[in-house]
Amino acid sequence: MAEIIYHLKSYDDVPFQSKIVWLSENDVGRMNEHLALCGQKPMRKRRLREIYRKNIARYCLLYFDGLPVARGSVEPYSDNAWEAADIRVAKGYRCRGFAKEILRFLSKYIIDHGRLATCGTEEHNIAMQKAMQAVGYAKAAPYRIIRLHPRDFKRCGNIWDMRKHRRRWRKWRREVRLGHRATFIYTEQGEYLGEGSLVFENDDPDYTLPGQRIYLSRMVVKRQAQGRGIGGILLGYLCEEAKRMGYQEMSLGVNVVNARARHLYEKHGFTEFWRDEDQYGKFIKMLKNLEQMS
Repeated sequence: MAEIIYHLKSYDDVPFQSKIVWLSENDVGRMNEHLALCGQKPMRKRRLREIYRKNIARYCLLYFDGLPVARGSVEPYSDNAWEAADIRVAKGYRCRGFAKEILRFLSKYIIDHGRLATCGTEEHNIAMQKAMQAVGYAKAAPYRIIRLHPRDFKRCGNIWDMRKHRRRWRKWRREVRLGHRATFIYTEQGEYLGEGSLVFENDDPDYTLPGQRIYLSRMVVKRQAQGRGIGGILLGYLCEEAKRMGYQEMSLGVNVVNARARHLYEKHGFTEFWRDEDQYGKFIKMLKNLEQMS
């Protein structure tokens, strides 16, 4: 499903009705108590510490009758905008205003730190959209995602510095021209702001299987546009596009030190299946089952 992004610049300073607490990097036990209520897998202690120490996200829990029934996080993607993300209410405790309450809590924190608050949700999640609108969020600028034509490849220079990678972008343009790579661009009012590619054949057999597994390559968002949820929108679109093409799985590789990108992929259902090392350093191979998408 397509994702919708909302922005919030100010909020009404109304007292909170629920007990909401921030987690520390050592509170994995409390987090796992909540994940159990949601029917989700537990989080490893070192994973929560990594998220905190690399400033990927900060989590909070909302308590009701002594139970951590809802969670949310702040993800400080850029100097300009932070995202209120991963808002989840345990089944059996929904439709009680907890999502709205925790969104208000996160939004206040973001705006008090002088950032634009952003939040995204799937197009079909009407309840979350209503919660965002009740808090005061408004839809972000309309966007389009287009398939890149080889003649327009140089316009990607608005997203990343092509002068530093002449040999690589020429190789990628050739792959697009030959049909080995499909590149998609996130645009707003015609401006190129984000890019991602689907690769049909890769030299590494782990990454592609004819007609079954497709490889996700080069997810990048213009630095000045980061923190607005563009990466999540583009990633969701690429997964849907791969599924429409008839693929059952999508693979990718991410550098071990790029914890922020790994966090984004995990939120979208990718799981680690192998670790390796090449001339650029250690990296993780990840996989997503596209057939499980709703």
